[in-house]
Amino acid sequence: VLVITMPATPSLAVYPHEPFPKDCTTLNGEKCVFPFKYGEKTYHECTFDKTDNGLPWCATSVTNSTRVMITSGDCDSTNYACQFNNICLTDLSGPKNGRGKKCQFPFKYDGVTYYNCAKWNWKTEHYGKHWCSTKTDRDGNHINGEGNLGFCGFCENTVCGCDYCPPYAFFTEAYARRTRG
Repeated sequence: VLVITMPATPSLAVYPHEPFPKDCTTLNGEKCVFPFKYGEKTYHECTFDKTDNGLPWCATSVTNSTRVMITSGDCDSTNYACQFNNICLTDLSGPKNGRGKKCQFPFKYDGVTYYNCAKWNWKTEHYGKHWCSTKTDRDGNHINGEGNLGFCGFCENTVCGCDYCPPYAFFTEAYARRTRG
C-alpha cells in the first residue's frame, strides 16, 4: 500500500534543496561555486542580481580565503539543481528571446490571466509542453510577436506549475489558478 501525504497548505518550498547546490553548472558546463561573494552580498545560489543579459549567473571561481568571485558564468536553466527561490526559468528550446529567462507571472494572453505555465496547444514541435511569457507590458499582457516566451517543459519543474501534473507533485500557491479577464 502506497501512502502519499499531502501538506495541508501548499508550500512555497516546492522541493527541499540543500543550501549549497552541488551539481549546478553554467551554460558552458563549468561547475558553479557556492557560496561566493560579489559586492557586499554573499550568494548561496544562482542570482539575477546585476545580470547584463537577463539570465541568472553564478561564480565559477572564487578566492580561497574570502570566497570573492573571480570568474562567473550564466547558470544552465535546464539543470534543475540551478533552480532557486521558486523562480520558474524557461528551458533552451524556445525562441531566442525567451531561452533561460524568468517567467513573468501572472501574465495575460488571449483574455486569460495565467499564474503558472500554460499548455502549448499549437501543433508544433513544442506541442504538449507548457509555456510562459518572459516579457509583459505594464498591465501584465504578454508581449506577443517578439519571441518573448519560453517553455517550461513537460511538468518536470514543479516551480513552474502546470495543469496536468501527477498527484504526488507539490506546487506553489499559484498552481492552476486562472481567471477570465
